[in-house]
Amino acid sequence: MSNDVEQRIARLEDAVISIKDSLVALVRLEAHHAETREALNRAFREFDRLEAKHDALAERVAVIEKDIPPLKEARTWLVTGMLGTLGLVGLAHWSLLMNNRHDHEAPYNTRPPLEKRADAARETD
Repeated sequence: MSNDVEQRIARLEDAVISIKDSLVALVRLEAHHAETREALNRAFREFDRLEAKHDALAERVAVIEKDIPPLKEARTWLVTGMLGTLGLVGLAHWSLLMNNRHDHEAPYNTRPPLEKRADAARETD
């Protein structure tokens, strides 16, 4: 009987050691679980903060999107007006150059006409 009691005590000691190891592992898991829960809470708080910021930005973008089409149209009119003005100024400049050319002798033609050259040659003889 004493041998039987000793075996039971030995098994109880082994069971207590196993329970102790399991309890240590459980405490570690519980600590890890608490850290994970805290991290999740922080993540959800950050998510809520970013969601509020996103909503505010979405409202601003909606307002800007309403203003964009008139700005694009104004830009088109401005560019068209500037190019038209530039074309008119160029046309006016070209017109002045052409009128000047027909009003006077060409400045690059310095030789007298053929008749005047023949007269000048006779006078010198």
